[in-house]
Amino acid sequence: MSGTTNKSEWLFLMGLILVGTPFFVYLGASHGYQTAAKLYGGLQAPSAVEEENHQGVSDAPEPFTADNVAQGQSLYMQYCVACHGAQGDGRGPAASAMVPPPRDFTNVKVSWTLGSEPENIFQSISQGTPGTAMMGFAGALSVSQRWQLVRYLQAVRGENPGGEKIHPETGK
Repeated sequence: MSGTTNKSEWLFLMGLILVGTPFFVYLGASHGYQTAAKLYGGLQAPSAVEEENHQGVSDAPEPFTADNVAQGQSLYMQYCVACHGAQGDGRGPAASAMVPPPRDFTNVKVSWTLGSEPENIFQSISQGTPGTAMMGFAGALSVSQRWQLVRYLQAVRGENPGGEKIHPETGK
């Protein structure tokens, strides 16, 4: 295949996204994770992560630090960028197939379905958001990883709860 994409390849890709996205949402979280793990790799089966979550890992939030923001950014690029986009603006490659569209994390004026407090964001990441394509990641990510994602999203939104200056791109 050449470096350019012709119209038929583009239409095929869009068809996959339009058909595939509802298919994975329909499958539900646990079966969807197993299928996605087979197709894309990188995701753990829910049982392995759920065991880790219940073996001495507390639900206490990870602190807002440069390291946690950087770890959250890495997780975001692995798990969230396809829908929410590299900039967090809700314009990822799969976004056009989703109704409602993915959350724009950069727009602080838009109200969130479950609320925009860190605990609400953690809940959305963990359990998903009803009525949207946002599935829960409690089976794929540890408690600590989900809190790191929360910290990254706070940095994207310009929040600075610890008083420490942290830029989401540089981690400083």
